[in-house]
Amino acid sequence: MVAIPPGTFIMGTPTDELGRYQNEGQHQVTISKQFLISKYEITQKQYVKVIGTNPSNNQTNEFYPVENVCWNEAKAFCDKLNSDYSRLIPYGYKFDLPTEAQWEYACRAGTTTALNNGKNLTSNGYCPNLNEVSWYRNNSGNTTHQVGQKKT
Repeated sequence: MVAIPPGTFIMGTPTDELGRYQNEGQHQVTISKQFLISKYEITQKQYVKVIGTNPSNNQTNEFYPVENVCWNEAKAFCDKLNSDYSRLIPYGYKFDLPTEAQWEYACRAGTTTALNNGKNLTSNGYCPNLNEVSWYRNNSGNTTHQVGQKKT
């Protein structure tokens, strides 16, 4: 888990950013208290340990992120963590899904650029700047990859 400090940021995207959707208008958001977020996606191994089953299509590596999980199943995962590990969770904390604002704030990592490496998108297709931090259709070979292989 990574501690994310409170702070204020501009959520959304500038009108001239590549890949921008119409509903991504910019506005100031304040995160009022620290929260913790997983540094990496939940792996298939972690999901199986908590839930007991693996819904992923690509099950060739237990350190691949779990996939094919809907919001309700992700919420059930968090709820089960809370019940199974309640004695280990610090007072005032619980496992939960991040809000959209928490997610974007953590992902931005203090940057104001499109990417958390301080760079912007250069193309809607292949993008060397995106390659540094993400697997996507133009660099993944259309397959899942082990978590933690890209810059965070």
